[in-house]
Amino acid sequence: MIALILTILVEFFPVFFLMHKERGTGIILFSVIAVNLLTNPIANQLYPEIGFWEIEGGVILAEALLFALLLELRLGKGIMISLAANIPTIILSLFLFFLGTGMFP
Repeated sequence: MIALILTILVEFFPVFFLMHKERGTGIILFSVIAVNLLTNPIANQLYPEIGFWEIEGGVILAEALLFALLLELRLGKGIMISLAANIPTIILSLFLFFLGTGMFP
């Protein structure tokens, strides 16, 4: 649960930065929460049977589609939003993993 909350917090800021002039804060926050409630449990269930990078690639693609749908964007912009949201999360995950917390795979 802590990992999910951290993920939502980390991913909110890049999405907000990129979208706040086009969409309201409420829909941005709703989208980040909804997207992560859908993808995070699945990603956690798949690890370690599927590798970290493969899962992250799938998450980026799934979240791109979901952001495009929820924020009413072209798929290309959804991909950009997903990458911007997930790169900081990936960096944080790797940092915590290498610290040995085991919090993120």
